[in-house]
Parts: sequence; C-alpha cells; structure tokens
Amino acid sequence: MHESSEIDELIVDIAHGDRVAFRALYELTAPKLFGCAMRILKDAQKSADAMQDAYLQIWRYAVRFDALKGTGEAWMIGILRFRAIDITRRDRARSEYFQEYEIDENETLKVLERVDNMPETTIALRECLERISEDQRRALLEIHLYGFTGEEYADLNQIPLGTIKSRVRRGLKNLRNCMEQ
Repeated sequence: MHESSEIDELIVDIAHGDRVAFRALYELTAPKLFGCAMRILKDAQKSADAMQDAYLQIWRYAVRFDALKGTGEAWMIGILRFRAIDITRRDRARSEYFQEYEIDENETLKVLERVDNMPETTIALRECLERISEDQRRALLEIHLYGFTGEEYADLNQIPLGTIKSRVRRGLKNLRNCMEQ
C-alpha cells in the first residue's frame, strides 16, 4: 500500500468526520482490500459486498483506531478479513441447509389439506398447481409456503433473482386465474 503514516493520518481525519479524507483513503486502499477479499471469497460480487461493509465500519469506527496498536493498513485489513469470513460462514451455513432441503409437493398438499379443512378448495388448488409450469409451481411453493426469500431461492437454484420474481408473478397470476374458474 502506501506509507502507513499517510493512511494513519487519513483515518484520524475520518474520525473527525472528514469525507474528503475518507474518499482519499478509499482511493489509496481499495485495490489492495479488494484483492484481500477476493483471496478469501473468490467471488467479485461478494468481495465488493465485503468491501462496502468494511468501509462502512471504517467510517463508523475510525475513532477507535489506535496507531500504537498497529498500522492503519493492518487495522483496515482486519476489518475486511472479519467481514469476508462472516460472509463465508453465512454462505456455508445456507449451503448446508439447502443441501438438506428437498421439496415434496405431495407432502405440501397434505399440509394444505390439514390447514384448509375445505377439501374442495384443496382439490381445486392441487389441480391448479398441476396446470401451471413446474418452474412456477416450485417457486411459489418454496417462497410462499416454505418461506424462502427470492434471493435464497435464486441462490439455491443458481437462477437470476429477476427470473425468480417473474416466475412467482406469472405463477400467482396463473394460479389466481385457474382458481377463479
């Protein structure tokens, strides 16, 4: 990076609310911090997310920086490293959960039967769910019945979020039209 004293001075200025110093610090340090994030996360978008969180923490906690305990560069890398590790742990936990998860549409309909207590509605719902596309049906069931967020479902199936939103929207429209008949 650059002279550690220059970075240290910028952090001190940031502690006093100096936005110009923050911009200068970002311009001096972003390439190296991004490289550190990429080594841990191996994904550009996740690395960018980690950097955004890290710089936010740097802005908020600049008053806690103590040059007697280490350089500003080391302090910033530590903040970024912890953020990247948090993202890795979150992703690993989510991945393990999703690997254990498998939707059973027949079981889903049995649950609906117990909740609804109206067999004719359940039968109609089952028939309508069978009429919509499998992609729309799975998206609807996993998001609306099982409580996944659109982002979680997109990550699980490695499908763009916009595609998931379109499937849900079209699926709800098709299901509504079918149920009205």
